[in-house]
Amino acid sequence: MLVAYPSVIIIPMVKYDVDELKRQRMIKGLGITELAEEAGVVYQTISDLEEGRTSSPRPSTIAKLAAVFGVKMETLVTKAL
Repeated sequence: MLVAYPSVIIIPMVKYDVDELKRQRMIKGLGITELAEEAGVVYQTISDLEEGRTSSPRPSTIAKLAAVFGVKMETLVTKAL
């Protein structure tokens, strides 16, 4: 959900489900490198997400991953912060 104010757009941060991320990657049969390439993000982003070093990824990153997996963003998100 986007909240618009005069000249300002606030995009809520999301908390992702690390187990679901790993599960979806395994279902697709992708390694971290392949997922990163298909999603258009760097390897370290995926690695950090799967190892829990990133607690609130950008919504755009979640959207890219969801597109690769063929699922809705909500599938990868546990709750809004």
